[in-house]
Amino acid sequence: MKNIHSAIIATAVVTVICAAMASCTYTISSSNQAYYDTMKQCIDSGGSFIPTKGGDSASVCLHK
Repeated sequence: MKNIHSAIIATAVVTVICAAMASCTYTISSSNQAYYDTMKQCIDSGGSFIPTKGGDSASVCLHK
């Protein structure tokens, strides 16, 4: 009986860890996609895309 409980707890822990990792991967992927979409829009409109020091979305688009 104790082994069954241990197996259930271990399975639950592994499931929670995998779900957290998948969530982080999705969040990072979405953030990167938004960043590169913004960079492409800036360049396509004739601007200069300049990443700045700061968070993962910090940048400037300069136009003449």
